[in-house]
Amino acid sequence: SLSLEDLMRDFIRPLRVPALMNLEYGHASRKHTMPIGGRAELIVSARQKRLTITEAVVR
Repeated sequence: SLSLEDLMRDFIRPLRVPALMNLEYGHASRKHTMPIGGRAELIVSARQKRLTITEAVVR
């Protein structure tokens, strides 16, 4: 079966869209909510990796 790294390399990377992996969300010990449909800013560089939710998602 394919690993997560295989999926990212073979299927996601060719789409040239932002993608994240290895985040602690969902069923992890430290839970972080990932809202669906909200705007976010993704910064990835050699120095930093940051995902910021940029709008309120609860009305």
